[in-house]
Amino acid sequence: MQQLAPHPAVLSEGSIPAIRPYLLNWLRRYHPGDEPRLVFNHTHLLDDLGLSGTGKGALIADLEDFYEIQIPAKKVNSLHTVLDLETCLQQSLTRFAA
Repeated sequence: MQQLAPHPAVLSEGSIPAIRPYLLNWLRRYHPGDEPRLVFNHTHLLDDLGLSGTGKGALIADLEDFYEIQIPAKKVNSLHTVLDLETCLQQSLTRFAA
């Protein structure tokens, strides 16, 4: 698998995972030709990034594989913004490390 973000082991305790570089690289890979995007906390995964429901699911599945975590399906439905995704990822990684 192509390296898209630092492995969780390189993250300092309590830090937010490096989702933004991963997300931008993921978008470049799966949506080539799109203009470069700025990604903020409030950036909406579907509306602002143009992901379909299937695209959002693929992104989350790739994140689960990369970070070796599981995000419950009911939680996936509540992930709308980049901050939602970062928070969920941080919570999942914290539970995994505990």
